[in-house]
Amino acid sequence: MDCLRGVLAAYLAADASTLRIERNEAGKPYLADAELQFNISHSGDALLVGLSRSQPLGVDLESGFRERPYLEIARRYFTGAEAAALAALPAERLAPSFLELWSAKEAVLKAIGRGIAFGLDRVGFEFGVDDAVWRLDHIAEEARPLADWRTVRLKPAAGATGVLAWQGPQRRLRAFAAAESATISATLPSLWQ
Repeated sequence: MDCLRGVLAAYLAADASTLRIERNEAGKPYLADAELQFNISHSGDALLVGLSRSQPLGVDLESGFRERPYLEIARRYFTGAEAAALAALPAERLAPSFLELWSAKEAVLKAIGRGIAFGLDRVGFEFGVDDAVWRLDHIAEEARPLADWRTVRLKPAAGATGVLAWQGPQRRLRAFAAAESATISATLPSLWQ
């Protein structure tokens, strides 16, 4: 949380100790006294932070391909079409495609402000010809209209997949990576030029 506070404070040109991070009823963090929108996700040693001055957003990061019952999970929690698409994949594509799909679904659910308890099957994605998650093809009524949703696939690090999601117009995006040994104060000045 100190790293997150450092990033938020640098972005706001504020003292990190004065920032009040609270959570909504579904657990999504937000700043109590600032318009800055953010979302975070971590997996293993990696951290992904999404920031926007005014646009609610969601991010998810998944890394490492631990052995899991991917198809069983998909059949239970994903849409029938998603589970069928995953089942049709060659064995070597199953784990990365499952994690990419999970990441896309979770990013959208976090952007809605509800998280996975809202229902992973209430957000559906269609697969592309390269077996990659291609586009959002349905979403729960409360989060419509579907055409307003944007998702951007990210490759934040080797062996990791991530997704940024928001509802609204296209936005200019910028991405930055900090070296593991870098401090926030040493890294951020070059980011804001």
